[in-house]
Order: sequence, then structure tokens, then C-alpha cells
Amino acid sequence: MPKKWFTSDKHHHHKNIIEFENRPFDNVKHMDESMIRQHNLIVSNDDICYDLGDFCFSTGAHMANLKPEIYLKQYNGRYVIIQGNHDSRNSVIDCITKATMRISGLHILCVHDPIYATNNYDLVLHGHLHSKLFMSEIIGQNKKTLLINVGVDCWKYRPVSWDKLFGLYQKWQAGHFTVPQFNRKKIQEQRMRRSN
Repeated sequence: MPKKWFTSDKHHHHKNIIEFENRPFDNVKHMDESMIRQHNLIVSNDDICYDLGDFCFSTGAHMANLKPEIYLKQYNGRYVIIQGNHDSRNSVIDCITKATMRISGLHILCVHDPIYATNNYDLVLHGHLHSKLFMSEIIGQNKKTLLINVGVDCWKYRPVSWDKLFGLYQKWQAGHFTVPQFNRKKIQEQRMRRSN
């Protein structure tokens, strides 16, 4: 039976992400090849992988000839990309900005940026924050929603299976661990400081 996998924020061909996130790679070639290899070790061609954005970094004149498809065709499985902020500047644009689905009885939102998360769902899967804020929750209207960051910086540079995510959700639901409350205002303030 095909498996479902989730990932985000690969940033193929983005040299500075190695330093920004302290990724354990010597250069972009090493990073790109390692992530493709890690993916293909666990994802079969029958599986489906939902990539929640920032698949490939391609801005600036020196990257005008970069084709994200060069990377995409090397990955096993059927690949669905939800647009991230960097994907709007490259040719991997499916015009999908979010997706909702039901898996294992859960109503799930998949979105690149968690700033758009609401507690209208049981679970929100997102990227964008890289190694910051692995899990959090939204509390409101007598309901709690779990947010899980599926970005590669949180998952050893490979996708995470639905089984693993569902296991985390069940443990959280059962009270085996607590997570911080998602602070939308704090994240917005951090972005304002970064853009100034």
C-alpha cells in the first residue's frame, strides 16, 4: 500500500541556507545530493510526497537557467508541491497554496507558512520556520489544534511519514507531552524586525 510522506524547505541550490540553518553540508551540491539520496532511501515510486514549499531557491540573474525540475525528477514517488514564498520565484508553481485532507479520521491543513494556521482543523502541517518551533498548538473555541513543522531541518533532511506524524498527534492528544502555544503575534514581530 502506498505511503504518505510530508516535507518542506529543502531550498535546493540555496548556498546561504547551509550557514543560516547550520546544515551539515560542505556545499549546495553536497546538500542537494544528500537530500535526494535520503528521500529515495525511504520513499518508493508508489508513494506520495507532499512538499509544503520552498522546494528550490532560484532568484537572481546567476540562477536564470536553474530549472527546479532537474531536482524534482530525481525524487521517488508522486510529488505534490504546495507553494512556499521562494517557489513563487521559480517554475515549480502548482498554484496550490494550501491543501486540506482527511487521513486517519483527522481533518488536516497543509500550508507552507503557519501564520495561516487556524484551529478549524485537528492538525496543521507546515514548514517555513526551519529549525525553529518544531511543534506548537492553537487553543481557542474550546478546541486545541496541533501544529507540526515538517521542514527538513527538523527531520534529518528527509521526509517524515504519515505514520510518524499520526503517532505524535496521538501522544499529544493523550497528554504524553505538552507543546508551546503558537504565538502568531510574536512571529509577525520577528518578521517585521527581519525586514527592517
